[in-house]
Parts: sequence; C-alpha cells; structure tokens
Amino acid sequence: VPRAVRRERLERLMDVQRGISLEKNEARIGRRVTVLVDAVTDDGAVARAPWQAPEVDGVVAIPDADGLEPGTFVTVQITAAGEQDLTARVAS
Repeated sequence: VPRAVRRERLERLMDVQRGISLEKNEARIGRRVTVLVDAVTDDGAVARAPWQAPEVDGVVAIPDADGLEPGTFVTVQITAAGEQDLTARVAS
C-alpha cells in the first residue's frame, strides 16, 4: 500500500477515534468519580481516573486544587470534556 494511502487511512481512522473519545468523555460530564492526584501546580491539579493509564491516556484537570496532595484520592465531579482530557471540580 503506497505511503500516501496509508497516511490517509490512518488520518481517517484517527478522526473516527477522536469522535468516539469525545463522545465517551462528554457522556461523563456531571458524573462523580474518584481520581488519583498525580501533581499539583499553580494552575491546579492533574489527576487520573481508573480508566486513564499514565503517559498514554488523557488526564483529569482540577483547576481549584486547594488542599489536594499528590498521591491522594479525591472524589470529583466532571464539568467539561475534550477528546482526551476531562475537567472536574472537587465534589462537595
């Protein structure tokens, strides 16, 4: 298969996959999930949900990370979704 055809096929597959990923992530908006906090920065926390593997899957961004510590679990509510990443707030 010529290189140009391979690239075109790969791009079509990736477009389909991005749509699937976005749809699945959007379905998570409003849900509560327990996440593992990986890091805390001035911009908030970066965490992972049970279905997110480190370095290969998206992350859960928690903009208001007051009191969160790396290595701890916290329950959050998903507030926004992208193709790979989610945004959440600490559940009250």
